[in-house]
Amino acid sequence: RLPERRAPQRPPRAPGTAPGRRAGRAAAPMVASAIQFKLKSAKGFDRVEFPGVFLSVGDLKRAILRQKFGEGAAGAFALVLSDAASGEELAEDTALVPANTSVLVRRVPLTAAQ
Repeated sequence: RLPERRAPQRPPRAPGTAPGRRAGRAAAPMVASAIQFKLKSAKGFDRVEFPGVFLSVGDLKRAILRQKFGEGAAGAFALVLSDAASGEELAEDTALVPANTSVLVRRVPLTAAQ
């Protein structure tokens, strides 16, 4: 007589998990998107990475200030951003910039920017 063959038993699914997904397995990490920017005085482009597909102009300005000028530079001058491909100025801080966009950055005195 041959021994009985049994299919391997799967561990029970944890409550609240989707079928096919085992408890304790982490979700795939979100891929970071990037926007390339170039200061007027710079030779090449730098990049700001962020999660998602869009980044607001205001958040992009803050990220550039933090990355290139440090935390204390926020009140010293303003940044004016323009699309590198079209030359269109990105004036509203609430406007959304799509990932993989190239942006040109100019520093201007605060009085000229307001």
